[in-house]
Formats: sequence, C-alpha cells, structure tokens
Amino acid sequence: MVAKTLSKEEIERGMKLEGIFAPQTRELRDKKFISDNGPNAPSESARIFFAHYTSAEAAIKILRSKRPWMRSTTCMVDFSEVEFGYRILQNYFRQQDKKNALLNAVNAIEENSGDQAVTAFDRLWNQLRFDTYISCFSEHDAREEGDIGRLSMWRAFASSSPRVALVFSVPWQANVPAALGVFVSPCAYLKSHRSATLLDEVVANVEKERDFLRSLPKGTIAEWMLQSLMTIAACTKHYGFQEEREWRVIHAPVFGVPTQVVRSKETVFQGVPQTIFEIPFDGAVSPALAHLDLSVLLDRVIIGPTQFANAIWKALVEALVACGVQDPETKIRYSDIPIRS
Repeated sequence: MVAKTLSKEEIERGMKLEGIFAPQTRELRDKKFISDNGPNAPSESARIFFAHYTSAEAAIKILRSKRPWMRSTTCMVDFSEVEFGYRILQNYFRQQDKKNALLNAVNAIEENSGDQAVTAFDRLWNQLRFDTYISCFSEHDAREEGDIGRLSMWRAFASSSPRVALVFSVPWQANVPAALGVFVSPCAYLKSHRSATLLDEVVANVEKERDFLRSLPKGTIAEWMLQSLMTIAACTKHYGFQEEREWRVIHAPVFGVPTQVVRSKETVFQGVPQTIFEIPFDGAVSPALAHLDLSVLLDRVIIGPTQFANAIWKALVEALVACGVQDPETKIRYSDIPIRS
C-alpha cells in the first residue's frame, strides 16, 4: 500500500461527513484541537498531544522498534467496553420507531444505503468483536499534566510493573488514518440517558444536510453509516471512565482496507499467546510516512512514580539513542506525584 495524501478539499469533506455521522467524535476532536492550540490557531501548524501509558518494559521495546503495538480487544483489560458500545446499538435498534427514523432518513438520501450499512454491520459484528486490534492513547494536557502525567493513570497500575508515559506531539494535519490505513477516534463517554439520543443526532444531521449528502458519489452514505455504527461499538465507554480521555487507533482486518500496520513477530504478551500488530512509526514501510517517524513525534517520556527511577532512566536514554532521538536526556522527566500504597 502506498501512503495516501489527502487534498484540502478531501480533508474538509471528511470532517463534514464525520460531523454528520459521528457527531460525538467530531465534537471531541474539535475540543482537543482548541484545548491544545486555542480557537484561532491555523490547522497547518497545529499539534495535539497524546500520552501512551504503558509498562517500562513495553516502552523500551516501542522506542527501540519505533512500533507501538496494537492488541486484540479480546486480550485487553477493557474488552467489556467494546461490548458496552454494542449494547447501546442493540438497545437503540430494539426501539422500532427510532430504527425506522434512522433508516428512513439515510435511505432517502440513497436507496437502501441505511439497510445495507446495518445489514453489513450485523454480518461483520462477530468478526469485529474478536478480530479488531487497537492501540490506546490518552489525551495529554501539556499545561496541566506536562511533566507529571495524570494521577489516575499512574494509580491504575501502581501495584503492577513500573510505568512510563510516552508523550507524542502529532500534527493536526498528519492524516494518520489515510497514511496508515487505520481508523482513529476519540472515545465517547456516555451516561445512559445520553446513549438513547446518540443516533438521534445522526438522524437530525442527515435530514439537515440532505442536499450535500445527495451530491456525494454512490456508496459514500452506506460507507459512512457503517463507520458510524463501528465508532459507537468500538469507541463508546461508560461515563465513569471519562477521566481516561482515551483515543483509539483501530485496525479491523474484516473491512479489507489496505493498511500499513504489520503483523508482529511477537506472539506472546504477559504469558498470553495472541496476534499483535505494529504501527510502523519508523518510515521503513514507506518513505511517505517520514512525517510519522517516532523520533520526530516523541515530545517527552515521563517515568511514573517508582523506586526504580534511576535504572529506568538509564534504560530509556539507551533506547532513545537507538530510536534516533537527539539529546535524549532532555526528553525524560520524572513524575513526582506521590502515590499512596
């Protein structure tokens, strides 16, 4: 696959379609942009910050290989959250009046497009459920969390192995989904009463933007409707987890989308045999991905609260050198948040 570069018009059209079919995702993206850059920043120079909280051991491997891992949702701690999103869809479509309103609105744009999307999602769900791979990143507030990270994220793993946060500064117009052939979305954290209106917003948007949608190439509506359902299933979590502010990079082989992610030689993680994919932030797959080199994207590394900070610092310096980072010592920070045992 050759990395795809989108024109300004394609980017704007995609953002508008996302606002129609995944309004909660569009809202969260815009909020992150403003939070990190201010409301009037030009998108060409804007950057957004994310932290990947992981074990010190995994962080060293990621830095040396320049390849973050993508693991199956069935092998991750929060696999139940994929089920949470699916239950929201089930509950919605059990309400015949709501189901009819959604399908009628979408089918009115392009005949049978809504039915096609729902049928495709139902057909693919079991494969999506057991054969979807994700890498998780948490929004990072450079002002509030800059060198210390987030207490709740450190605390969640305080009793396990020492933790490290890899903080990335990503260009707003990096076009990661198009370049890598993956799906990227912030997670929506919903209370039960908000869940009931999630697709109602899509219905209202489709009816409002009827003329625009009818101008699109055939198949576009069904494709975006299917993506909307997938977003809800894969990126919707319970409101109680909102402090995580998680974004997910998703690879779903069932869709057959050409991708740059590669299957890892690693087959065992924490004693569990499993399939692992890697995100190639090393430019090795394609020269067109040079702007997504990990040594360029990496803003800082934060060592979480631990008694082994000095040993981890030394190992990180060596890994950063191998990664091609200049002046690696300047990239490493210690989090001085005291965590009660």
